[in-house]
Parts: sequence; structure tokens; C-alpha cells
Amino acid sequence: MGEGPGAPELLPALTSVADRLARALSTELAVMFAGSPPVVSPSPARETNGEKLAGQSLPLAAHCAFSLGGDAHLLATFEGSAILRMLDRTFGGTGRVPDPPPDALPFSAGLLVSRLSQLVGQAIAAAAGPAIRVEPSGHGSEIPALMPCLPDQPLIAFDLKVAEGEDTAWTISLAITLPAARMLCGEAGQRPRPHSGARRHDACAAAAIGDLSLEVRATLVDMAIPFSRLAALRAGEIIPVSVARNVPVHIAGKPAAQGTIGEIDDRVAVQITQSFINAKEPTP
Repeated sequence: MGEGPGAPELLPALTSVADRLARALSTELAVMFAGSPPVVSPSPARETNGEKLAGQSLPLAAHCAFSLGGDAHLLATFEGSAILRMLDRTFGGTGRVPDPPPDALPFSAGLLVSRLSQLVGQAIAAAAGPAIRVEPSGHGSEIPALMPCLPDQPLIAFDLKVAEGEDTAWTISLAITLPAARMLCGEAGQRPRPHSGARRHDACAAAAIGDLSLEVRATLVDMAIPFSRLAALRAGEIIPVSVARNVPVHIAGKPAAQGTIGEIDDRVAVQITQSFINAKEPTP
């Protein structure tokens, strides 16, 4: 049902949401720019629809879809030229776009688009607040495949201009369904949180957990290799590595112990030398 404020009533409030999103995105994108947050500037929100959106899509654009629950969806679109510049820098280049540009983004751009999607999703979640859960629902080059519902829906859109420096800027375009816009503007963002969940959690915590399986991970090698080196790897090459004297052991993602590498029954083994779970003497 399309109950609630329409697009004209939502535009002013959504412009304010765009300001919050721009600030959050600047912080999230800092990891892509050597820790220095880029300047992100939002445009005023505007009305559009799925048909116009598909017609305005650039050939090299990359799209990421997000779900806020139910009929609330959001689509982020990245300029293909920006993806190509970042991809070139990733592999040791200076950030140049091929001339002429390719007809489609290379396969290697998928990982970069996935990372950008993650950062944008985190920024949307930060701007939306804890009451709204933002879930990525896919990324690709075809809007209909990502969000088949868009052609029949009115949308609200705005752009986020990302300035990498004085001379280089690129745009992230956001298209939002009206249910998502209402949630972001606070019309439907307050979701009731049942109190029974905490009681169920306490009951589960009190139950026996002896048979619960936890992931145990020992990091034997932890080293950095530049993308330019990885791009030149060929079958048969040998990468020299050094195994740490104190191998960290994590249980369920948390540091639990340290140990040394050895062998038992013709298998690699870790002898625990220090345990963070208890303070007893080293255990073989």
C-alpha cells in the first residue's frame, strides 16, 4: 500500500537525509583514499521514476541495490569512469581512464564495486539510524535484474558528488522508493522491538553449550602484497614468506591464545604457549 506522504512532501526532509548521508559517506570512503576523507556534497532531492532512471543510466555505470525491508528499496549508481580510475590506481597506475573507454567494466572491477557497495551501505545505515536495517541485495550493470520493481514506481533521487582533489570528482546517484524515503525521513523508521528477545537470549545462554561448534583459526602467515605484484603472478612462482614465532589463535573471531608451529602425526600443529582464556602455565 502506498500510504503516507507522497514525493513532494518528502523532498525537503530527504534533502536533510542526504546531508547526513554525505557526511557519513565521507568518513566511510576515507579507507579508499589513504585515510583522508574526500569532500562529499549532496544535490537537492528530486522526483523521478523507474523508466526515467533506466533511460538516464550511463553505459559503464555500476549499480548496487539495498533493501530496508518490505517494499523499501534503494539503488546506488557509480560512474564507470570513476571505477576505472580507482581500478587503475589499485594495480599500480596513476588513475587514468582508457581512451577509448571499454564497452563494459572489466571483470576485475567486481571486487572494487563490492567494496564500494559495502561502504555506501554502512554510510546509509549510519545516516538512517539504528531503527532501520540496511541490507545489500546485489550489484551489477543491469538495473532491471537488480530491482525489477522500479519501472512501475515513483522514486526520489539525489546525487552525491565525491571530490578526490581539486580537479577530479565523480558522482554516486541514489534512487529511493517512496516506502524507503518514508523510513529514512522518520515516517516509518521506528520499528517496535519486542522485549521477549532479551529473555529468549538469556534462556539460551543458560542452556548447555558443550556441543556448540566454534571456528578456530591460527594465522600462520600475515603479510601484505601489493596489487601490482599480485597482478603479475604466474603459475609456478614462489612467494617467500616468514612464519611468525608467536602464531595468534582466534576462537569465534576473538583472540584466544598464541603458540608455535610444530608437527604431530605428520600434520602441522600449534603448541599453545600463552592462553588468554585463563592465566595458567603454557599448555602443550
